[in-house]
Amino acid sequence: MGEKPTLVLCDFDGTITSKDSFGEFIKFYHGTLTYWFGLLLHFPILVLYMLGFYNNSKAKEKLITFYFKGVDDKQFNEKSQQFAQYIIPKILLEDAFTKLLEYKALGYEIAIVSASFANYLEPWCNENGFALIATQLEVVDGDVSGKIKGNNCHGEEKVIRIKERYQLSNYYIIAYGDTKGDLPMLKLAKEAYYKEFKK
Repeated sequence: MGEKPTLVLCDFDGTITSKDSFGEFIKFYHGTLTYWFGLLLHFPILVLYMLGFYNNSKAKEKLITFYFKGVDDKQFNEKSQQFAQYIIPKILLEDAFTKLLEYKALGYEIAIVSASFANYLEPWCNENGFALIATQLEVVDGDVSGKIKGNNCHGEEKVIRIKERYQLSNYYIIAYGDTKGDLPMLKLAKEAYYKEFKK
């Protein structure tokens, strides 16, 4: 029997980017003033979240509701496409992106596994030939509802989503992450790299 194919599981924000894409997307969509106003308004919740007293998904939905509830889904996706094309390349860590392209050239399958929105990550992944496992937004009657569809792709949910998509025993697995929310995913790997590109 030949060697197993290699699967590279890679977190997005902070692992291969210099900035948080969710925050950058809000700025791109609404402007910097609205971005900071929203953070100030939700400051108590954000503090509780950072201290571990507020659920990650609930905190995220509070922000999604404030910034995007009622936004036309078509318009949202158009802005997402623009963000993927013009902004994501500017926040990528050059060494990290180069490494992914090297893996791709070797024929490895690359899956970006992220808690950020599939709306703007999918166009970027498609352009680069990467698979995507990410958070989906709920749309009701053509508008963004402010809720997450299903579960936020964070922590153990990343593992659940990965196992739904891949028969892991068939692969040699390499994984990259940068926060405790990535640790469950890193445990799946033969080669696990934590904050590899922040050295």
